[in-house]
Amino acid sequence: MNENLTKHDVTPELKNLVHELLAAMAAAQVMRDEVDEVAAQVLTEVILLDDEGKRITEPGRDWTCEDEAALHRFWAIVDGRLRAEGIKPAAMEDDHCPALVAEHERRKIEWDLLDEAAKMLDIYEEPGSFNNELLCCAKGLERRQEAIDINIGLVLAIEKEEA
Repeated sequence: MNENLTKHDVTPELKNLVHELLAAMAAAQVMRDEVDEVAAQVLTEVILLDDEGKRITEPGRDWTCEDEAALHRFWAIVDGRLRAEGIKPAAMEDDHCPALVAEHERRKIEWDLLDEAAKMLDIYEEPGSFNNELLCCAKGLERRQEAIDINIGLVLAIEKEEA
């Protein structure tokens, strides 16, 4: 493991991935906000009940609905409105959510960033190994996010210093 990192150890690939990730994070958040706004409006019109019989009023809680017919009706209305408002591309499959697609794209860049960080640190040669190791730790999601944040901070600090 490379424990004596300098700014010269930070690869151009890592720098590029940090900028790709920042753009993907922003795009995913904007998409999530737009989809949730439409879903929240539909939830005021369509009654969905959760597995305890309480009305679902928050986007992202629809998965707790056990009424398949009501759930499919909700999804169809949301899908139609997302398409009508230009939020969901016409070519996207009906059962795909543009927010989830954007969040998955962000996550794929995070995986690539962690792979590149592992190369820089001279650990975990197999793609996905660093990501998996972080996730398998106690508080794995937090550790993974810390690793991502550290790499973002490292690249931005180096670029600020070089500017």
